[in-house]
Amino acid sequence: TEQRPASFSGAVGQSFTLTVSANRSVVRVGDPISLDILVSGDGDLGRVALPDLSLFLDPAAFELPVELPVGTQAGNTKQFTVTLRVKNPTVQQLPQVEFAWFDPQQAKFATTQSKPIALQVDAAQVIGASQVVAAPGNLPASPAPATGNQTGGGSPSSKTLSFLGANLAIERRVPNLIAPPGLLLVHVWLTPALYTLGIVVLAGSLLVRNSIRRSPQHKQKQAAVSEARRALRTAVRQAPHEAVDTLAGALRRLVANCPDADRRLADQVIAQCEQLSYAPQNLDSEGLKSQLIHDAGQAIDRFSGKSSS
Repeated sequence: TEQRPASFSGAVGQSFTLTVSANRSVVRVGDPISLDILVSGDGDLGRVALPDLSLFLDPAAFELPVELPVGTQAGNTKQFTVTLRVKNPTVQQLPQVEFAWFDPQQAKFATTQSKPIALQVDAAQVIGASQVVAAPGNLPASPAPATGNQTGGGSPSSKTLSFLGANLAIERRVPNLIAPPGLLLVHVWLTPALYTLGIVVLAGSLLVRNSIRRSPQHKQKQAAVSEARRALRTAVRQAPHEAVDTLAGALRRLVANCPDADRRLADQVIAQCEQLSYAPQNLDSEGLKSQLIHDAGQAIDRFSGKSSS
């Protein structure tokens, strides 16, 4: 432990190098940034792990993952993929990250640093209800999910009813047709009890559902989903470059109001909109706009609890 750097995480060997690259350099507050961290060197890479990133990336400025990835090894290189988010619009760069190892030949610790990455961070764009203009008409219907092979099956009602192997004999023995008194008494009490239990369970589930629907969180979520759908209808009528900004803003507001929902698809659509927003030459395709609207609709369906095709 003598003179051991804080960035040491168990690596032993010689001539290690560290390279950090980001999938995007222009972001808004809250957008995900994927970092590829490559560690190369002559040593036991199986034991190599990432240092604590909070030593170099201020938790007040960056939202860091709770658990660091274990990484994948290929030859003399080990790759780690980390997703983080910028929390402060004043951030101007990803600071350099330090990696330390112990060199057994020199009998001492050594360190290397990655290069800082410049960032352009804009404030999160939140679209309000007053900025959404409702458009008449409905969105184009999404393609219906495949229902499997429909050839040669026909409807269930068209299938021929078969009694092959069925026992159609009529029981004529009286003792077998008369239930014992005790069994009859059980049926007399059991049937109403089962019906009563079913009614109680149904009433309880209705009370729980109504209670959830009356909660402020549920009302806030439903309002955010409705607002996002209005923005989606607005984007249908807009030019491609305007539709991209409308979709990104609507999804950001939806994510902000529904923090517990599955936001992975919404993040992907937001990232795609951001890339197109900074590359306007790619926005001349109505087909690309329609695909973005379709993907945004699927993301909104996930927040509303509907299954998307």
